Amino acid sequence: MATKFYFCPICGNVVMKMVDSGVCPSCCGKEMQELSPHMQEDPNLSESHLPIVIRVDVYNVKISVGTKLHPALANHHIQFIFLETMHGGRIHYFEPTEEPCATLCCLGTPIAAYAYCNVHGLWKTDIINL
Repeated sequence: MATKFYFCPICGNVVMKMVDSGVCPSCCGKEMQELSPHMQEDPNLSESHLPIVIRVDVYNVKISVGTKLHPALANHHIQFIFLETMHGGRIHYFEPTEEPCATLCCLGTPIAAYAYCNVHGLWKTDIINL
């Protein structure tokens, strides 16, 4: 199953589907909206959002958000990154003022990295030959 994220426009909850039974998740009494990740930088934005993935060693990858690191402000920040692998994934949550960069253990083959900005939504980088 491809990784899917959903957003509640009422309270702002974001959920990741672990098993897809074909039913849309709900929150606040309404169906959540499936998030379609952005896969190219938006030239109209002053910050960049795409995850940058670098293999550190055989066991670890480093993920940073943006070619110039994304802001880490109370009102505009990266809430989490998710490293998707062939057999699951790893997630890392950030505090609002924490720099959006983390090293994650990756024993499997990484296939994509996601970043979620509290203002501009979900972003994705496909990983090829890492």
